[in-house]
Amino acid sequence: MPGVSIVVPVLNERENIGPLIARLEAAVEADLEEILFVDDGSIDGTAELLAELCRRYPRVKALVFTRNFGQQAALSAGLDFARGDAVVLMDGDLQHPPELVPRMIELWRGGAAIVSTIRRAQSDAGWFKRAGTALFYRAINLISETPIEPHAADFRLLARPVVEQLRRLEERRRFLRGLIHWTGYRQATLEFDAPARAAGRTKYSASRMAALALDAILSFSRFPLRVGFYAGLLLWLVSCVYAAYALYVKFVKDTVVPGWTSIIIVGTLIGGFQSILLGLIGEYVGRLYEETKRRPLYLVARAYGLESAPEGPGGPGDSALSPGGT
Repeated sequence: MPGVSIVVPVLNERENIGPLIARLEAAVEADLEEILFVDDGSIDGTAELLAELCRRYPRVKALVFTRNFGQQAALSAGLDFARGDAVVLMDGDLQHPPELVPRMIELWRGGAAIVSTIRRAQSDAGWFKRAGTALFYRAINLISETPIEPHAADFRLLARPVVEQLRRLEERRRFLRGLIHWTGYRQATLEFDAPARAAGRTKYSASRMAALALDAILSFSRFPLRVGFYAGLLLWLVSCVYAAYALYVKFVKDTVVPGWTSIIIVGTLIGGFQSILLGLIGEYVGRLYEETKRRPLYLVARAYGLESAPEGPGGPGDSALSPGGT
């Protein structure tokens, strides 16, 4: 039977790694080919623990980044190095139940190329996070041509053809949830209740969530730029109406209306709008600039249980592994 790779990006999750391995090996059993941890710049001894666990467990492997490159880069590295016929992406905080993986495998073998999971509830999510998440999904699905399942988690299974297509994508500012839906492969969904984090603190602050939301919107929609065009057209029409009114007052009523207030209001309105539009254009241009530099998405300092960098269009190249990698 084809094997399954489990990819787990981790950042300061030392206390959760051991229990996660035990639960995965118990739940997946014979279907498990490897558990690949990607250490995204941890400073709590996670990398040293992974080195020890890779010596103790033959199916546990690890990549250690040179620094923090972000969760999307860590997930992408896992897709580059995973060898299974299907790849399961999941967090390392035990909020993605390992016991759900066998059901995901069943759906994959039943014909689904993508098995996504939807959070019904998250016990430790505050009202601000819930409201922000709901607002984000409503906005992205309103303006994007690629629909994204609301409340979808990064806990999902991808068949090998999907993995290979994702590895071909070369963009650096990634929103994998959107890219996975963009591929268009047959998809199944599972619902689950996310338990409270077992140990440690969440690494997704409000600022990181906002940055990820901005990346998603700018990666999958040109609507912000179109807003500028339509708003500019509306302002032009309003200006034409106002100009006609001013001419009427001057030449028909033969009176001059003091215009200081109206000039200030119109000037600040147009100036503020132009500043916002220039900022949006700057965001798009900045992303173009980042793409043209062609820097690697991530750099690997050490690798355990992996002898070389993967081949193929999506691999980072042999230089991604340091000479000391094992």
